[in-house]
Amino acid sequence: MKSYLDWSAYEGGNDFGFGLDPFAATAEPGSGFARAAGTCTGKRQCLSLDPGLMCPSYRATRDERHSTRYRAETLQAAIAGDLGEAAFSGPAVEAAMALCVSCKGCKRECPNGVDMALLSVEARARRWAEQGRIPWREHLFAHLPRLAQNLSTWRTPLRFLEALPGARWLRERLLGM
Repeated sequence: MKSYLDWSAYEGGNDFGFGLDPFAATAEPGSGFARAAGTCTGKRQCLSLDPGLMCPSYRATRDERHSTRYRAETLQAAIAGDLGEAAFSGPAVEAAMALCVSCKGCKRECPNGVDMALLSVEARARRWAEQGRIPWREHLFAHLPRLAQNLSTWRTPLRFLEALPGARWLRERLLGM
């Protein structure tokens, strides 16, 4: 399984100190993503409303589908093939990852250190690979530092385009912002 990020820290014989690793049999190279998703052992501490940061989207909605545990279980199911072909571009993974704000609260406060921000980046990269395209918005933000250097030369044409009727609707449709 091709990974887009470096998951080597999760590869090897580490069972994360709990003796529970659902992906322990996955020893082939590239299994680090599966092992990282498997760090969630379902202790449900991310569902606690104690003071702290743990998953602000769950704290706001109080819907378990927006918790770190649910996201990790969905990723585990996608990796295991339980969600069928092209699981990462399917609605289950997209819905599970939709409200992850990549705050890294889960990594700090989860007893197992589940890094959902990193997992969601990998899931997004796999979704785009399955779909065969990367959204324009992502290209724009990826190249923003380079584009910002030349922005002053585009100022007048951009202002003219923005003044056109329907320009805002077209920008929202093309770029998602």
